[in-house]
Amino acid sequence: MNERFKAQGLQSPDGLGLRAGKWGLPEGVTPRGVCILLEGFTEFLEKYHEVAEELNQRGLIVVSVDWRSQGASERGARDNRTGHVRDFSEYELDLAILFQKLAAPLNLPVIVLAHSMGAHILLRDLHENKRRFLCAALVAPMLDIVVEKYPRWLVNVLTFVLN
Repeated sequence: MNERFKAQGLQSPDGLGLRAGKWGLPEGVTPRGVCILLEGFTEFLEKYHEVAEELNQRGLIVVSVDWRSQGASERGARDNRTGHVRDFSEYELDLAILFQKLAAPLNLPVIVLAHSMGAHILLRDLHENKRRFLCAALVAPMLDIVVEKYPRWLVNVLTFVLN
């Protein structure tokens, strides 16, 4: 495990406890910027140690967060194994607090590397905050959810009814 990795707690604007992480630079590496690393669905900070190490070697301090209801972040549902949000805008709160508390205070250029669901959340954020990041790379963005045998209209109706 990367000895420069530090996990810490953050509180989302709506009061949920989030687990965030920061991978600091190795001694002698000059900081060039900050990389916000956005995880996919069901992922967690430790999965990205190798990626963070590669980015650190290139002079990027890496920060990330376990999305609400994932990894070691707090769940809003009754049991602690269920991942649930009422709306994806709740994830935007998580990204905002990660940016405000861990990335912006470093006063370095900020880039984003986002995978799957993290890329979906980033696209939503970029729509509202077009100039927040120097650049972004989206890997396999989750733009649609495969519902397999269920017709799309039924999924849309159920989503509307449940919300």
